[in-house]
Amino acid sequence: MMLQAQGLSYSYDTQNSISLPDFQCQKGDRLLILGNSGSGKTTLLNLIGGLLRIQKGSITIKGQELKSLNNNQLDAYRGKNIGLIFQKSHFVQSLNVLENLLLAQQLADVPTDKARAMHLLKSLNIEDKALKKPASLSIGEQQRASIARALINKPALVLADEPTSALDDYNCMEVIRLLETAVAEESSTLLIVTHDQRLKDHFPNQIAL
Repeated sequence: MMLQAQGLSYSYDTQNSISLPDFQCQKGDRLLILGNSGSGKTTLLNLIGGLLRIQKGSITIKGQELKSLNNNQLDAYRGKNIGLIFQKSHFVQSLNVLENLLLAQQLADVPTDKARAMHLLKSLNIEDKALKKPASLSIGEQQRASIARALINKPALVLADEPTSALDDYNCMEVIRLLETAVAEESSTLLIVTHDQRLKDHFPNQIAL
């Protein structure tokens, strides 16, 4: 089992608690989690990605129960096993695209691999943007660069939070197509959380919040 979530709930205050569904994924699965704003989809993604600490329930990734890890161990585990794609790219703007990818390797204590970074950028059709600053890229190109960064450390699990909500119809489908192709090449499991109904018919395996 690649990913298993059981009995999850999370509270941001003392009065309101978000209950989240149980689910599991095998290696290579593609799972779409659909929900409106406030339904808990981003909370769920942040719990799986180790950006929020688990309050109740359990999440197990590749046999590792996340709750058992301290903060430093969780950071290290995330860096080597989980790739994150956010709605906004959060690049270091003073670095070019290639340098941002190599930085992700450095932060995960992984040897930098320029050839791998360039391979990913080429597979996502933005090889020519490698030496450009992120701000000079279109939104669609920034999302492709975000995919490359998420995959740079060969993660077992890729988590995408609203990866298409800021894109027009053409770029939405293009980014999803490239994301699926890139993830399949790495044999990674893909989990997307979104309110974007355009993706509903594209992923047969889905959960509605």
